[in-house]
Amino acid sequence: MGLYIPTNGEIDVLPLLERALAMRVDCYLPVVPPRQQRKLWFSKLEYRPYWRLNRFDIPEYHPPGQAWVRAVKLHRLFVPMLGFDARGYRIGMGGGFYDASLAYLIRRKIWKSPALTGIAFSVQQTAHVPANPWDVPLDTVLTERGLIRPEK
Repeated sequence: MGLYIPTNGEIDVLPLLERALAMRVDCYLPVVPPRQQRKLWFSKLEYRPYWRLNRFDIPEYHPPGQAWVRAVKLHRLFVPMLGFDARGYRIGMGGGFYDASLAYLIRRKIWKSPALTGIAFSVQQTAHVPANPWDVPLDTVLTERGLIRPEK
């Protein structure tokens, strides 16, 4: 159905986003759920400026009347993070939104969608990220030095 690209301000993903849109790829942006909920929704990006601040004062894309989708409907997620290790485990931003939104992937053995690509600088790689049973490892990590395929 499409891909999701974070706009967390840490890494300039706009060239990637613009290229994907030029290739007619459907792109989705995250919508933080209301309080007491953890699963993210994703809003399809259009060429119209429908932005508003969410409860964390982060701009979110909210076109009127658009149906949002869950992660399971997407092909690839580009995931923001603070750090990662060679196994593909990531240090998130602390909200637990991606853990909750992707928990179903832990139970899947064959068909895993979406594929998860972390976006980070190479200096964000660390020797070991403590992993919990609910953590879903990344399939790849994209840095300024290229694509990293985690050890399995």
